[in-house]
Amino acid sequence: WTQQGPIVESNGQKVSTDIAGLARGFENLRTATLKHENPLPASEGNQLRRAACCLATDRGLGLDFWAPAELLMLEDSHFNDLASVMTAAEAQLAPPTQALLNLIALLTKPMGGDRPIALTCMFYVLWSGIRSPSIDPFEAKFVQFWDTAVKGSSALRATLERRLFDELHTLEGDIAFALYWDLEKFYDSIKFRRLIALAIEVGYPINIFVMDLMFHMAPRILKWNSWFSGTIGVSKGILAGSKRSNTFSRLMLYPIIAEMHKTIPKSIVSRLRLYVDDISQNVYGKLAAVMKESAHLVRSLYTKLTSAELIISPKSAAVCSDNAAL
Repeated sequence: WTQQGPIVESNGQKVSTDIAGLARGFENLRTATLKHENPLPASEGNQLRRAACCLATDRGLGLDFWAPAELLMLEDSHFNDLASVMTAAEAQLAPPTQALLNLIALLTKPMGGDRPIALTCMFYVLWSGIRSPSIDPFEAKFVQFWDTAVKGSSALRATLERRLFDELHTLEGDIAFALYWDLEKFYDSIKFRRLIALAIEVGYPINIFVMDLMFHMAPRILKWNSWFSGTIGVSKGILAGSKRSNTFSRLMLYPIIAEMHKTIPKSIVSRLRLYVDDISQNVYGKLAAVMKESAHLVRSLYTKLTSAELIISPKSAAVCSDNAAL
């Protein structure tokens, strides 16, 4: 990653310009981060054992083929040794090369298509298990009122809350309009360059961020049935299912939602809520005002999402309490 000139894979093929440029830019970030003192305490073996005990016994295997049951057979001294390796990796922001390879299993969806599931190496699983709580104080201050994917909430609760607002406004004689946005392949659409800039802007704990992102940026191998691809370099796409995937999704979408809240006109009532990558845009008021302002707000949000190079799914849908108006 640090060499100058075209980056060349082991088979002699040049890596794409996007990946090469991203690699150099990230190395600059890593070098700058190394100049800051690491605020994290050293990893401990008992932390890793507790993290191992929390793993589901039937979780899929990464490319290191370590299973949770095998981890629990290790002696305390082995976990202590692993903790020392993790502490050294954090100090140098250099995880073991063997851990920087992700398996992406493609599972067939009932309605067609494939769902990618990231199966990472156990080193990353355990590291993120013990370091993820260090981000909790940052996230507690970062989460905004429009985010319904928070601790103690659920998709059902968010839906019931929207329905309650719909019914209350309808009883008051208002028109209720809503557009439910679904972002297609959202995690796969997140560009690392933009994610890095947003993380730095909001003060995400940089040491953990850089270490974490190295695993997301690592090469991937696709698995479909019993077939495996060669290694694939990536310039975008975070790993779905990692400890901080939802936090990274917030970094991407919060600026858009915050900007939209500044443009709500006084002639209508508007609720814009976020649940991971699902956005609900509700507008209430008199018919003429709702029809006029809804068109403006929908167009504005669409422009902001597409400008961020996010893909609007055709599953997105509009509903209205007045069918004729819709």
